[in-house]
Amino acid sequence: MEHLNLQVKKREVLGNRVRKLRREGKLPAVIYSNKVDPISIELPLGSFNQVFKLSGKNHVIDVSVAGAKSYPCIVHVLDIHPVTGVVRHVDFLAVNLKEKVVASVPITFVGESKAVKELGGILNEVVNNLEVLALPDKIPAELKVDISTLEDFNSAIRVGDLDLSGEAYEVQGDSDLLIVSITAPTSEVIDEIDESSVEEESDENSSIN
Repeated sequence: MEHLNLQVKKREVLGNRVRKLRREGKLPAVIYSNKVDPISIELPLGSFNQVFKLSGKNHVIDVSVAGAKSYPCIVHVLDIHPVTGVVRHVDFLAVNLKEKVVASVPITFVGESKAVKELGGILNEVVNNLEVLALPDKIPAELKVDISTLEDFNSAIRVGDLDLSGEAYEVQGDSDLLIVSITAPTSEVIDEIDESSVEEESDENSSIN
């Protein structure tokens, strides 16, 4: 994916005074890294929303500061209003495209589990994100975990089970970290399944008679 671009300008308004910016439809933000002194910036909220919808948190955005330079960045921290869902502040992490960074990547579960579909098991999604180490342009948008291997109540998938051969990133963390598992249905659920089976058999016998 090619880098998207955001045009921003340096921000003089700091502290609680940024509320005025927000009322004007502007988004306060900052660019920083361990090699870049923090730069307070502002940009139209609509422009950020449009770009972020395409980029997400793990694609590089070229943030161009008026009168200064352009910084390749990833969205590191979003401050979102808990009620309205409106973005209130963004921390852009300036990255070196030739140096690997650690990023949190969401997990997407794909496939169908036999233990769930045929045995009535319950899918336990233990973690929803994993940290990966990769060059900024190689950070995946998502990690796909195939749950079709979960065939019985003892099945589970851990970090060490992931097939990462040929991938341009490394998953960080303990290889024993549990990602997803199967729990047997409760006795109440089993009873409901049994009762349903009895009713179906009864209906079939009635039809025959």
